[in-house]
Amino acid sequence: MNITAVSNLLSSSSDQVSIRPHFILLDLFLVSSIFLGFVFCISFICISAGYRSCRSVLTLLSANSCIAGLIFNGVQLINALFLIRDDIFLTKTNFNQFCEVRSYLMHVSGSLLYYSYCVQSISRLFFVVFYKHTFLLTYHIHFILIAIQWTLGLILPISMITSSHQQYQKDTSQCFITIKNVSQTLYGNTWK
Repeated sequence: MNITAVSNLLSSSSDQVSIRPHFILLDLFLVSSIFLGFVFCISFICISAGYRSCRSVLTLLSANSCIAGLIFNGVQLINALFLIRDDIFLTKTNFNQFCEVRSYLMHVSGSLLYYSYCVQSISRLFFVVFYKHTFLLTYHIHFILIAIQWTLGLILPISMITSSHQQYQKDTSQCFITIKNVSQTLYGNTWK
């Protein structure tokens, strides 16, 4: 074997990325944290649904946040599984399957979780400041707030999936809106 062949072999092997075990350990920690989130959310929903003494407007809002948390954890689990796959098999593609759909689901799940916290703060405002207006403290008003939350959470991020401004990030195995598109970036950050 001549020297140029050996140097070509060494340079091609140095271009390859080796499996980094600490990334896989971090990925496994991420997956275990997601499963812990699943356990806590499902436990709260089962306890609040099973015991009549736990049924109140505030428990309804907390269960709503737990449902949004389950959706968020599900989307993050899908993203974590893609990340594990990419860390193990060391894919070097510039595009990943279902990238736009996963980005939309990530924005929707984050928006739903964020909006559920906003609904809880509005409810706290009703109970603390506007407590004399008893119609604001009813289940009916809170169901309307929850319906608004889910409608906004599902509809507003639609422009994320319809725009072509997303770019696949190899490091995170996810699609993000490029900073070059200022209007789409501002829109995404405004509604989240």
